[in-house]
Amino acid sequence: MTDSTDPLVAAAVRPLTGDAEMKSSAVRLLESLREERPKQTEAALRRWDAPIREKPRMSLRWIFHLTVAVISLLFLTQATLDFLNYWKALRALSGHTPEVMSRTHFNAREKLLLKINDNNKSPTELAKALWDSDPTNPAYYAEYCSAHVADNAKLPADFLEQARRIDPNNGYFPFWAAALDVKNAVKQRSLNKTMKAAGTPPGWDVVDESKVDRALQIIYETRNLADYRNYDVQMTRERISLLPQNTPHEYHNSVSLLLQSSTTHHYTRDLPNVIAAKAWLCGERGDAQGFRAVKESADTYLRNVCRSEPGFIIHDMILEVTARIILKNLAASAVGSVNLCL
Repeated sequence: MTDSTDPLVAAAVRPLTGDAEMKSSAVRLLESLREERPKQTEAALRRWDAPIREKPRMSLRWIFHLTVAVISLLFLTQATLDFLNYWKALRALSGHTPEVMSRTHFNAREKLLLKINDNNKSPTELAKALWDSDPTNPAYYAEYCSAHVADNAKLPADFLEQARRIDPNNGYFPFWAAALDVKNAVKQRSLNKTMKAAGTPPGWDVVDESKVDRALQIIYETRNLADYRNYDVQMTRERISLLPQNTPHEYHNSVSLLLQSSTTHHYTRDLPNVIAAKAWLCGERGDAQGFRAVKESADTYLRNVCRSEPGFIIHDMILEVTARIILKNLAASAVGSVNLCL
């Protein structure tokens, strides 16, 4: 007999399968030993099989750890690349133009549009050069005026004259002039928590009523103009069309340059504040004629700014807040004095 029913014996003689005689002798020997020491045999079998069972588990464990390490390394590499790209974006926001943009084949006008400053010019000089490249372009003129305000805290001396020549039917430019002229002319009084919760309209301190009246007159004079456009969205579209976005690296650089070159013009609360302040003042005085005049200016202002091309959510949020203030003061003044409603 060459085969054994005992697993220990079978495992021991398996390497002798090629020699039947030796295998048979080994089986008989081990069978006799098994009869003498059955308990020792079972223990030996467990010790014999243990390394065989454990070896595959050890291999799978190492494969698992190696797989996790490789995946972690890939994620770490990608995270590092993303960090480097965002770091370049932050440098761009602080005035460092992404190098890849500086080396691309933009022509002279496109570099001006993207504010790529190769000659260390001031923002006003760059914007003026852009406007000079197309003197009848109202969007480029608005860009130049915005840079002039940022550098000099005022509009160019011939601002309205040039605006009437380039874009005569647009109420945006007169509004801009009025907003800067009336800056700090009124001051909103603070409300306590109870008044805010009740929706109480604010009171106002009118510092310079002559500036307020001048601004309201400018607004009223735009009531028949056919257009109101601030050109922010148009300029953003022009810039986006020039920027490469085929790879993640190009996309990050393009976003950086777009943020660096974007311009926000006169989105302040000064102009709607003077409308609200004048409405409040008319209510305090019981001035029905003055109230009707300020209501017409308020209608003109809200109608114009609401038909401007939408594009940036921050602008819509500012509009909502300012419109609410204007309407609250108008309503409170009208209700507070019956004669103002007639």
